[in-house]
Amino acid sequence: MTSLPRNQLRLSRRTGLKTAAAGLLSPAITSLASAATRDPLQSTQSSRLQGRITKRGVCGKGSKCELTGAGWYYNWYWQPTPGQHDAEFVPMIKGKIDAIDRSFARIETLKTSHKVTHLLGFNEPDSAKQGNTSVERAIELWPRLMETELRLGSPAVTDNRRGKDWFNAFMQTAKSKRLRIDFLAVHRYPNIKGPESIKSFLASLQRLYIAYGLPIWITEFAGLNFGSKDRKMTVEDNRRFMQHALPMLERLPYVERYAWFSSGPKDISSLYDSSTSSGLSPLGTVYRAATS
Repeated sequence: MTSLPRNQLRLSRRTGLKTAAAGLLSPAITSLASAATRDPLQSTQSSRLQGRITKRGVCGKGSKCELTGAGWYYNWYWQPTPGQHDAEFVPMIKGKIDAIDRSFARIETLKTSHKVTHLLGFNEPDSAKQGNTSVERAIELWPRLMETELRLGSPAVTDNRRGKDWFNAFMQTAKSKRLRIDFLAVHRYPNIKGPESIKSFLASLQRLYIAYGLPIWITEFAGLNFGSKDRKMTVEDNRRFMQHALPMLERLPYVERYAWFSSGPKDISSLYDSSTSSGLSPLGTVYRAATS
């Protein structure tokens, strides 16, 4: 069994996840998932919330968690969605613009009013249209996030080379300064048309876990075209991807949580359809059926 560096073991012990479990670092994805079903630690401490065990969540301000059976949500903000009380709320400091006294004061009150126990770090800080925060500024601000004493997720970068470079630089500097990170937040937007798409998707998560030894939250994932001529994915592609990927995510012990990115009501990744009796699209029906 591959040994993890001392700092990774120290961080992972704080989360309560046993990172060095037998079979966890197997190079075969299918063998890894099978081993996870036998691991009594597969439901980690952060998933035991609201009186039930769940990995499944949703992202979005108007998300209706009761429709999808999701146990948690976040909305890219530090304020909960008005009227949204059917699931655990996870606040976020989206970027430097939100790292202000007002937001941290509000988060402090949420510990009591909403039983908040986790905090998500910056959202796509490498993008000027999202978190828009340099690595240097993020490192400067990070101790303020640590002071909340909430279980703290890493910045979640864009799923491209620019994002990976930002993330690697941040993690390297955070390690040198001994900054606390309790779990990794990641975005994944794979091209799910290819026959190897599921394998590649899962392998990318495994590599991340092996590199840092920390639990993973997939805070955005879906098959989206982004207007690219090279991407021609459909609702059916997303449905097939869900049917294969979700059971694997449920079984992998180092994947603590995941949240599907449900785009507009007519888009190929939408979970919702107001014209149906359930309020769910075909994708939403598959998502709800994922076993937690």
